[in-house]
Amino acid sequence: MEGREQGEPGAQRGAPLIELVGVTKRFGGRPVLNGLDLAVARGEIFTLLGGSGSGKSVLLKHMVGLLRPDAGRIVIDGRDSARFRERDWVAARRRIAYVFQGAALFDSLSVKENIAYGLREHLALDEAGIDRRVAECLEAVGLAGIEARMPAELSGGMRKRVAVARAIALAPEVILYDEPTTGLDPANARRIGQLIVSLRRELDGTAVIVTHDLDLAFAISDRVGMLANGRLVAVGTCDEIRASRLPEVQEFLAGELEAPAARTGGA
Repeated sequence: MEGREQGEPGAQRGAPLIELVGVTKRFGGRPVLNGLDLAVARGEIFTLLGGSGSGKSVLLKHMVGLLRPDAGRIVIDGRDSARFRERDWVAARRRIAYVFQGAALFDSLSVKENIAYGLREHLALDEAGIDRRVAECLEAVGLAGIEARMPAELSGGMRKRVAVARAIALAPEVILYDEPTTGLDPANARRIGQLIVSLRRELDGTAVIVTHDLDLAFAISDRVGMLANGRLVAVGTCDEIRASRLPEVQEFLAGELEAPAARTGGA
């Protein structure tokens, strides 16, 4: 990806929509998140970088209540989620959609039924209304007319876009993307990046992305955070992250820039 693909900047749009304050999470006694602080502004595209096992996906799952912190607070639109009952999380998940790393489509359901699943759960739409909404979502991701196909008939890039179509079906305010370009060729990775930007603009929404894809991060992000040792060691604009002299940042950037050549045997 070359240059910035983003629409109007979103980082200065107001008070934080999602805040993590002193969040700690341990697995088997090992801290994965260690007193982490993060504030995501309404309307921005915020990208989290970090090595494998650094806790990026763990952090993302805390934002939507799939994981709960051992310590610290998660504040969603000014409300402390520690006070949420399950019905509050159900309401929050209508506002915060999650696009899983592997797309997580139901293999036994058609594309239409995958996208319609949340509509049937949360909205009182008749079948004609569901058909219209599914068609609108597929149109938005550039896949009009594939309602009857099964996930096994789709390429990796198409599966990712169907997962995004399912995520936007309830018109969420926030979309969380877990490694959205993993396993995709450069052309499809660019397509996903452009889709994230266009959806932010069309939905007037917020996007949080976890990735190790530097091209994606530096092409579309308003701000970037670097996760290491369970904390955000750096947060800033793309230019500020590139210019950072912190060893953790420099080592990650150098390693990720070298990795594609190493994997393909290139120079």
